[in-house]
Amino acid sequence: NGVFATTPNVEYLNLGQNRIAVIEPEALMGLKNLKTLYLDDNILTSIPNFAFKNVPYLAELFIGLNSLNTLENDAFRHLINLAALDIHGSLLTNISHAAFYRLKNLKSLDISDNSLTKIPIASLSSLQRLESLKIGQNDFEIIGEGSFFGLSFLRKIDISGNKYLKQIQPGAFAANPNLESITITANKLMTDIHDGVF
Repeated sequence: NGVFATTPNVEYLNLGQNRIAVIEPEALMGLKNLKTLYLDDNILTSIPNFAFKNVPYLAELFIGLNSLNTLENDAFRHLINLAALDIHGSLLTNISHAAFYRLKNLKSLDISDNSLTKIPIASLSSLQRLESLKIGQNDFEIIGEGSFFGLSFLRKIDISGNKYLKQIQPGAFAANPNLESITITANKLMTDIHDGVF
């Protein structure tokens, strides 16, 4: 607690590739100007949401390559100004329906390289300003109709490297009229992209 209390001008903090397991509630106290925070490749097992109350202007959070397993409802409750969130490679099997509820300004999300067995439609739909989504290298088999419902500003999506993906069904991108880039590569089991997908 308070380790950064005397460094109020720090805008970039990289704590990645360490063995950090716990972040105390007041650990980030004093970092009122922090814009970018790396907590990736540590041994965190949960989102330290109370610690984030001290960094209200955080714009980029990299917290991938941890052992999070699940994202609880309102996991990022204090990060209303967050624009980019990277949670790749964090052993995620579940994203609660309101995990991203307060991230109204999020534009970029990376949840690739996890163990999600289905597209988390309910949790993603709250990200109404999202422009870029990486969701490859997960365990879902089908991308069905309306899988990205609510993401009307989505411009770029990457669905690469899924071990079990077999088909993309009609209407998968029907709710995403502003898409400019779709990457669907290295899905070794995929045999069907149905008529009407595009």
